[in-house]
Amino acid sequence: MTGLVAIAALLALSGCEKDAQSTRAPNGTRSSAATGPSTSPTPSTPPATPAPGALGYHLLASQPVPVDIQGTALLGDHAAYVEDERRLVWMSWRTGERRTVYRSVHGSLFMLDNSGRYQFLVDELPSPAGDDPSSPRLYVELDMLIGRVTVADYPPHARVVGELNDARIEIERAVRPDGQESWRSDLVLVDQQPDPDVPRRPVTSTGLVVEAAYDRRHRVVWTERHGIRIPDPQRLWTEDLFKPGAGPHLLLDDPDVVPYDPIVGNGYVGWSDNGQHLALMPLSGGPVTRVSGRVATATWPVADGPVVAAVLRHGGRNQLLVFRLRVG
Repeated sequence: MTGLVAIAALLALSGCEKDAQSTRAPNGTRSSAATGPSTSPTPSTPPATPAPGALGYHLLASQPVPVDIQGTALLGDHAAYVEDERRLVWMSWRTGERRTVYRSVHGSLFMLDNSGRYQFLVDELPSPAGDDPSSPRLYVELDMLIGRVTVADYPPHARVVGELNDARIEIERAVRPDGQESWRSDLVLVDQQPDPDVPRRPVTSTGLVVEAAYDRRHRVVWTERHGIRIPDPQRLWTEDLFKPGAGPHLLLDDPDVVPYDPIVGNGYVGWSDNGQHLALMPLSGGPVTRVSGRVATATWPVADGPVVAAVLRHGGRNQLLVFRLRVG
C-alpha cells in the first residue's frame, strides 16, 4: 500500500509521554481543587487498581486521500469522507477501493461528527448563503455498513452523537426566549419511541458540553469548557450509560491540553489536541500516547472498537491511517 513502510516507521517513532507535574493524578487529571466550578458533575472514585501501562498499537493500513477532504467516518472495513465539498466517498481502507455514493444537491456537503453505523451529513447552499438557517438544506445519512445514503430527520437545536438501543444520544443546545440558540449545551438521551412521562433523560446538567462520542455499546465520553468566557474544551468526562448510578468520571482536566474531537473505543479514549495532534489514553487512565503527524484540516479521528483511523498530513500529502490498539 502507498506509504505503508514510511508511515509505519513514522508511527514507531511516536512516543508515550508522561506528565511529571506534581499536581497531576496518575490518570492525567488535576487535583480536585482544580476541577472547576461547582456546576460540574462530581467525578466518581474508581477502585484502587495497579497503574495502567501505555497503549500499544500497530498499523493496519495506510491509504492516500485527497487534500481537499472534509470529515472522517469509520465502521468495520470501511471509511468515508467528503471530497471537494460535493461528493461523499465510501471506501475500503484495506484495499483502497472507493466509490462516490452521494453528490450534493444544493452545492455544499458537510459531514457531521457523530458515532455509529449511520453517519449524518448536511447538504446546503455554499457559504455565505448556506450560513443562513432559513436557507434550503437537506440532511442525509450514510449507512456505513452497506454504503447506502437516504434522507434523514435531524433534530433542531441539537447535534446527534449516536444511537443506543431505543434512545438517541444528543448534544442539546438551550434555546433563549427569542428562539435563538444559547451557548449552553448538555448531553441527553432522547427516547426514540417517546414516553410522555420520560421523553428525555439528561446525562449532564452543566450546560458546558462541547463535543461527545460513544463506543457503539454503552460508554460515552464528552468534553466540557470551563465557562462561557472559554469556548475551547478543557475537561474530558466519561460515563457508562448502563450504570448511571455510578456517575461520570473525570479523565482529563489540564490547562495545557485542548481536547477536541473526543473518541472512545475498547478500553481507551482519544482526542485531537488543539485539533492538530492525535492523543490516546487508556480509559482507566495512564500515560498519554501521542501519534506523530498533524490531523488534516477539517477532519477528525474516529474509533470502532479496537480500531482507530485518522487522516494525517505528512509532506504535503494526506494519508488515512488505520491502526489497532492494544490496552494494558
